[in-house]
Amino acid sequence: MKDKILKIVSEFIKFKSIDDEEHRPELFKIISWTENRLKKLSNVYIKKLMVNGKPALVITFKPNYKQPKLFINGHLDVVPAEDNEFKTRQVGNKLFGRGVQDMKGACAVMIALVEFFSRQKNKPDVGFMFVTDEEWYGDQSKYMQKIGYKPQLMITLEPTDLDLVIETKGMIWLRGTITGKAAHGSRPWLGKSALELFQTDLKKFYSICPPLKKEHWQTTYSIGTVQCGDSFNTIPSQLSFTMDIRYVAKDNPQMIIKKLKKCFFNTIWEIVRLDPPHTKAKDQHLIKQLYQEVKKVESRAKYTKATFCTDARFFAIKGISSAVLGVCGGNMHSQGEWVDIKSLDKLFLIMKNFCNKL
Repeated sequence: MKDKILKIVSEFIKFKSIDDEEHRPELFKIISWTENRLKKLSNVYIKKLMVNGKPALVITFKPNYKQPKLFINGHLDVVPAEDNEFKTRQVGNKLFGRGVQDMKGACAVMIALVEFFSRQKNKPDVGFMFVTDEEWYGDQSKYMQKIGYKPQLMITLEPTDLDLVIETKGMIWLRGTITGKAAHGSRPWLGKSALELFQTDLKKFYSICPPLKKEHWQTTYSIGTVQCGDSFNTIPSQLSFTMDIRYVAKDNPQMIIKKLKKCFFNTIWEIVRLDPPHTKAKDQHLIKQLYQEVKKVESRAKYTKATFCTDARFFAIKGISSAVLGVCGGNMHSQGEWVDIKSLDKLFLIMKNFCNKL
């Protein structure tokens, strides 16, 4: 099975499936490649969806089936990278390439599972979701939940080093704008620099919420972009910046924003995105069964929490048991991204065994 999965991954990596306007055709190409491969199988039903002009697929073993015991979710979009990252290279047990870890490797496992189950006489009660917008918004998975896709258990195959994640943080995306007063660069006393106002506010904020030096399960704040000024010789009158907040369930989003306003006195805030955390499900029986299968294959695996968000959150907030399980690897969202090849095989084995016991 390893060779088959590696071939699928290598094909996936060739697609520059970045979720932006320039690369929108690549999203259609990778979905078409997936659809064309799977439609050759017997007793496999494919539903193609369009959400915000982007394609997604739902694969089931019954026609128009929205409520299997299990849905497995994976995303085929990736973050931007240099052109040389869109081809795979193998070094020992590591496979390199943009998206091999996050998460085209796991999507290749999903295809291998569909093909394996399609040949079984007694097919498991499982469906598969392939989406193309997870890296930015996750609207496709949210839409699927809204129109009635409702499993007993939702699993997203985001990278977890084969640990079983049962809780993740919520997300707040904010855009801040600071207005000062423009002046000629040779006469700074006549102006009011938006950059200096930002520096003052930022210093006050960091005195209360210093950046973390190591991982803790608490709310974090990261500034992603800063845009200011348009010439050498002008005091900048406008500055805009974005902030990515990942918050734990015990923290109230409105109180978080209120605290920011006290520190960023000169800032006007806009809420771009606010998504709830994925909290531990009340009904744990299927998750416990999955954990048993994980431990059989990877004895060191454990229950854990994750700092990132996944599309599982859209199902978790509706009371659907949800978990995250995925491959081992490194350098996610950066140059030299890699996946542990053995973990691809292990993930396939875990999911095959679990699905066949549903």
